[in-house]
Amino acid sequence: MTVVDDTRTRRQRWLLPTLVVALVLAGGGAWLALRATADDDAAAPARRIRLEVTADSGRVQAISWRTPNDDHRTHTLGGTLTDGVAAPWSTEVTLQPGDGQLWLYVEPVDGATATCRIVADGRVVEEKTGRQPFGFACWTTTQRVFPKG
Repeated sequence: MTVVDDTRTRRQRWLLPTLVVALVLAGGGAWLALRATADDDAAAPARRIRLEVTADSGRVQAISWRTPNDDHRTHTLGGTLTDGVAAPWSTEVTLQPGDGQLWLYVEPVDGATATCRIVADGRVVEEKTGRQPFGFACWTTTQRVFPKG
């Protein structure tokens, strides 16, 4: 008479269903976590963000800005072949919640000092002051514009 050890066979039969259940539970947990994050972002309303530039000379050579909700398109005013841009200067952009960066680049005219500022709901989120010969940028993330809690 042959004795068959079916312990190994029983373990093999339970291995696949156990793995499937574990994967379904892990995937469901991940889906719920992502869904909760997406719901939080969807519940947050869009915000008007004010981009501001000031300069002690009353002009800057160039201004550029980019937002994640505008396909990261760069907007530029002024440049090397122009008379620059009058300062103070400002514009408002609408920002949706989500991931991404918002930046404002300023190039002061020779010998001048300029300041760039990003303001959300009356709160200064980023501010920087600099002088020529180099431009500088104010940048922030959407997480700083849409703080949790």
